[in-house]
Amino acid sequence: MSENGKVRDNLLDAIRSGKLPGRSPERTWAGRGCGAACMICGQPINADELEYELEFAPSADSKKQEGNHIHIACFWAWETERQKLEAQRGTENAIQLSREVAETRLAEDEQEGGGPA
Repeated sequence: MSENGKVRDNLLDAIRSGKLPGRSPERTWAGRGCGAACMICGQPINADELEYELEFAPSADSKKQEGNHIHIACFWAWETERQKLEAQRGTENAIQLSREVAETRLAEDEQEGGGPA
């Protein structure tokens, strides 16, 4: 597996497990690194590097974030995978909803004495 594949798999696992947020930050700041550990890779973000600092709205299902500092490259990798998962969840929700609607209509037809045509 390529290094990019490993990074992607690690990101997906971290998002699914709740270690990393699966939602967009409420606020994002950019600036010079302050030496804090990156929330993705765990490496320090040095003063000669740019970092994002992220602020998330609290949610009932989220786990407390220890640090919200992130390398620019790590941010874009996380954001890409997070958006892919979000799109996948949306598709899965739409499929489930269409199944439920179809089952409801079938049940209503059966109650009315109709049946499948």
